[in-house]
Formats: sequence, structure tokens, C-alpha cells
Amino acid sequence: MNPDLKKIVARIKTVQGKLKTLITDKKGLIEEARKLATRQSKEVEKLLRADASKIKKFLENERKEVEKLQAQIPGEIQKLRDFVQTQRSEINSLISRLKKVRVEIKVDGEPAAVKGKKAKTSPKKSKSRTSQGAKKKTK
Repeated sequence: MNPDLKKIVARIKTVQGKLKTLITDKKGLIEEARKLATRQSKEVEKLLRADASKIKKFLENERKEVEKLQAQIPGEIQKLRDFVQTQRSEINSLISRLKKVRVEIKVDGEPAAVKGKKAKTSPKKSKSRTSQGAKKKTK
């Protein structure tokens, strides 16, 4: 064979050997990465299980509290309705009392009388006796 050809073949063989070692090393690296990934996934799974159980407990407690509150809501609504009804009846009774006790206002703006009570007035001047009891005779 030609010496140049021998050199090329020798180079190809060395490159082929290096390639095989790289491939086997890569396979080893890939296998090692796979093992590492499995270990990490198991650790993550453990953490998630622990967190999931904590979350589950938390959600169960919250569900119980919400159910208690839901059970209390109708009673609270009834209390509110009763309170509103009581207030409504009190307001209606106040309105009816105000209608009964009507205040009449004079032209000048002062209260003149309250129904059921006499209004205070200024003392009246006494009239002469002739104008009160005796009528004048006229012809």
C-alpha cells in the first residue's frame, strides 16, 4: 500500500478508537445521569408526598370550618331578619305616634299647639264688663 494511504488508515483507526471511547463514556454519562435523575425524582416524590399530606390536612380542616360556617348562616340570617322586622315595627310605631302627635306651626314659625295638650298663650287682657256680660241696648 501507499504510505499516504497507510497514514490515513492509521488516523482513521485512532479516530475510530477515540470515537468508541467517547461513545462508551457518553453511554456511561447517560446512564449516570439517568440514575441521578431517578434518585432525584424519588426525593422530590417524598417531598411532594409529605407536602401533599400537609396540604390535605389543611384542606380538610378548612372544609370542616366552612361546613360549620355554612351551618351557622341560616341562623344568622334569621337573626338578621328578626332584627330588621323589630326595627321596622319600631319605626312604624314611631311614625304612627308622630302622626297622632302632630305639631301645628304658626305663620311665624313657632309651634302653636300639640294635639292633646294646650298651647301656652300670652295672658289675655281682661275686657270691660260691659262688653262681656251686658249687652248695650240700642234703638
